[in-house]
Amino acid sequence: MFLPGDSVRRGSLTCVTTAVAHTIINISPGDYVAVLFNRDDVSSLNVTLSWRTMAWPSQQPAAVRDLWLHSSIGTFTGNFTALVRPHAVVAVRLSQLPTSSN
Repeated sequence: MFLPGDSVRRGSLTCVTTAVAHTIINISPGDYVAVLFNRDDVSSLNVTLSWRTMAWPSQQPAAVRDLWLHSSIGTFTGNFTALVRPHAVVAVRLSQLPTSSN
């Protein structure tokens, strides 16, 4: 259980602030599952997952897929942000895409 002000890393869970957290699991090279949590009682909050969390370069493109809706959300670079309802979660799969060469 997290308490206000906690900043803990236990297993793959990292508490980002007092109201939001995320879990990241590496499922294969270049593929992660991320679960974004909103622990706030009232407000929907934006939860951002930075590519730095997965040791990806900021210019790395990634396909993001909603695991509950079974649909593609799109391609993102650098980070992904989801609006998460109070006491809800968003579960996504992040897959590295080839970087374009100029």
